[in-house]
Amino acid sequence: MSEVLYKVGVGRGKDILDEVLDGQFAGTGVSDDYAAYDSAFAKHQLCWAHPLRKALELMLRNPENKEYKRFVTQLFNIYYEAVRLSKDTRLSVGREERAKELEKKLHRLCRRAGETIVTEKMVAVAKKSDPPSSLVATSDSDAKFIRLHNQLLEKSSCFFVFVCDPAVEPTNNRSERAARPEAMARKAARTSKTDRGAKRRGIIMSVFASLQNRWKDFSLANIVATVQEWMQKGILLFKTTIEKPPEQEN
Repeated sequence: MSEVLYKVGVGRGKDILDEVLDGQFAGTGVSDDYAAYDSAFAKHQLCWAHPLRKALELMLRNPENKEYKRFVTQLFNIYYEAVRLSKDTRLSVGREERAKELEKKLHRLCRRAGETIVTEKMVAVAKKSDPPSSLVATSDSDAKFIRLHNQLLEKSSCFFVFVCDPAVEPTNNRSERAARPEAMARKAARTSKTDRGAKRRGIIMSVFASLQNRWKDFSLANIVATVQEWMQKGILLFKTTIEKPPEQEN
């Protein structure tokens, strides 16, 4: 069973993460490609959903580009193979070797990694040279394509940690789904106005979300009923006693 922790009213920088973990976390962190988390975990699984979405977007925006289409197909094939290996219960040994093989496939796929992205500024400078250069600017789509290749290549080992450890998820979709209601509330300006309010909101959200993970019949009505039962028995969930309120005289 997992615990859920929300921090409301703070940024997402590494200093906040370090404060939350307090050096006590020795597991595998699963995150998006936010650079601040690159050195935050002993083992780091990067979310597959993000590069897959970027590749799909490029293909859909450029349906005539066969290179993008081939790349998407092969990238999804690598991902599906990794998922299959992760779920293969017969694979008791050799997971690290399989992960390395997949990493090599990813390296072979990202052929445009390291390619120079020619900006409009570079073209302007080249035109002023003697003799003038015929340098052509890289299109926005190709620039995104090259950056995606660079990201996949530079952090390739972080995409296959879940193959070696089946307990690790290949995406951070679960945490993003859990955080979406709070993100939508922030967009609608339904936010805490003080640090104290933000802290209180974070505590309440963390308790409710953790209970939802542990409680099969989770509902607000069941929570209220259970708390009332604890109050009547004079005990708390944390196994500490509390004083029962004095009985009212008739």
